[in-house]
Amino acid sequence: LATSLGIGSGASGGVFAPALFVGAVLGAAYGKIAEAVFPSLGSVSGAYAMVGMAAVFAGAARAPMTAIMILFEMTQDYHMILPLMFATVVSTLLAHRFEPESIYTLKLKRRGIDVRARRDENLMRAILVEEAMTPATELVTMDPATPITHLAFWFQETGQHGFVVLDENKELLGVVALSDLDRALTEGILERTVGDICSTNLLVAYPDETLEDAMHHFGARDVGRMPVVDRRDPKRLLGLLGRSDIIRAYSQILVDAKKRDQRIAKLKLEAATGAELIEVDIAEQDAAAGRTLRELPLPPDCVVVSIHRGRRVVVPRGNTSLLRGDRVLALVAPKDADAFRRTLQTGSPLLSR
Repeated sequence: LATSLGIGSGASGGVFAPALFVGAVLGAAYGKIAEAVFPSLGSVSGAYAMVGMAAVFAGAARAPMTAIMILFEMTQDYHMILPLMFATVVSTLLAHRFEPESIYTLKLKRRGIDVRARRDENLMRAILVEEAMTPATELVTMDPATPITHLAFWFQETGQHGFVVLDENKELLGVVALSDLDRALTEGILERTVGDICSTNLLVAYPDETLEDAMHHFGARDVGRMPVVDRRDPKRLLGLLGRSDIIRAYSQILVDAKKRDQRIAKLKLEAATGAELIEVDIAEQDAAAGRTLRELPLPPDCVVVSIHRGRRVVVPRGNTSLLRGDRVLALVAPKDADAFRRTLQTGSPLLSR
């Protein structure tokens, strides 16, 4: 009970010994009940207690092999191997079904640290086409009866290099690119329409594909954009995927991954120092603007780590002046965090009356 209350409330505490103890008690209780209900089995509750220890620890820590080896080393009994393996595997599978994280990683997950995230993973596999594509509602589409002289106007007006062509039923007919218009103008046949020059042999993508799959499609044929269609209805246009969409989505996920890594580094630094890493932006009306660090009555339990000034990182010293737009990073004792912010904003760590 004490372990459940302590860990559940967010406090830190031991898990290994309590898990073994709880498993032993539950296993022994189950053994006593089985012995009373089925006296012909002839088993002792102590064996159930040992298997219960392994099962509870395996489920809590998601470490079935560790639990099996520990209990086998304790008992040195080969007769317990099969029930021991069965109980630990079932416990691990059931625990993972109800909670993907172990008791060790759940607290890290709640703090934003994903221990399963790998630095060498292919980020293109983590983005679906539907997340990166331009939706059909935002596209400028062409009618097949549009004259190519009007098509030239739309190319010039929008700056795009290709349009999706839809028929009278709003179904996908083809794609007309700037190269198709150039070819028609070179041939000198100006009375043609979009339906005459558009490409109907299309390479399409599906919304549930990953960007890695889409890149393979782009590599198979030298195209700059692909219509995204419904698998059940290939004529239904869902959006358009271009190379620029892929680059934008990839850049965004890189930014998100960088923010995640920065958060992990921040948590590690705070855990190692026992302080809080805070960031304060200096505004024009703040008292710290134009003053040096030596002139500010900063709390004693704080260390200014760095000053970000645009793309530059300034190493702080006592005579370093703070300017409007600076971002100050500091390690501050949790009790002095508010006083530090007030000092930069008002020039005094005390609350204003």
